[in-house]
Amino acid sequence: GAVSVTDCVAVLPHCLWVDPADADAMNEWIEKHALPDGGAEQIGYLLTSIHRRAEALADTKSEAGEGLSSGAASDRDELETAREALLRETAALSAAALDATAQMQTHVTSITNADEHVFLAPADAARIRQQLLPQASARLQRLCAFAVSAVTLQRALEHPRWADAVSSLAEDVAGDVNSEYKSHSAEAEGDGEGLPAEILALSRKQAKSKLDPETFKQWKKETKARSRLQGQNGEGDDY
Repeated sequence: GAVSVTDCVAVLPHCLWVDPADADAMNEWIEKHALPDGGAEQIGYLLTSIHRRAEALADTKSEAGEGLSSGAASDRDELETAREALLRETAALSAAALDATAQMQTHVTSITNADEHVFLAPADAARIRQQLLPQASARLQRLCAFAVSAVTLQRALEHPRWADAVSSLAEDVAGDVNSEYKSHSAEAEGDGEGLPAEILALSRKQAKSKLDPETFKQWKKETKARSRLQGQNGEGDDY
């Protein structure tokens, strides 16, 4: 199978140092750099650019209006050629965003189950999970948002009335790309508040066995608050 983040942090520290005195520093460096960023920054920039170009192309078609149906064939062909080129770019970006999302989900799962790794001691697994899971979960959320936005734009460009479909996305989607990018950028570096969704999704039994006491206490507090918000007071009282 593929090499996971936990494989890297479990095995590499024992393989890369030459002087035993460098082992701790090497271990710290590996834990800090083992988790890939998933390419979210590049995907976000490309997605913002494609949204703007799609909106501009839709505006051009809308402004031309009925004139296109009776105008020169070359004008219609030029617009259609531009739409097809933009659609190809959007489809490629959608595929890349979905692939990056799937890979980051694999990392999140691997880190969540770090205590099951044969070469990680329980204390090391807990430390790795506490350090890397918030970052991995935040990056996963960013990539998911970008993937949804890219696929939505692709579907709009494929629609028979693509100009209207793209225009309807201008405020609801294109603006959200930048806000999603900004809102998760700090979280991706571990600066966000609250526990990540991957931890909150754990059952009480899983949380108690996997989390350190302080994190488990925070888990109980946040899941209880979430239950109250959802109107599930009976379930929340059990925590």
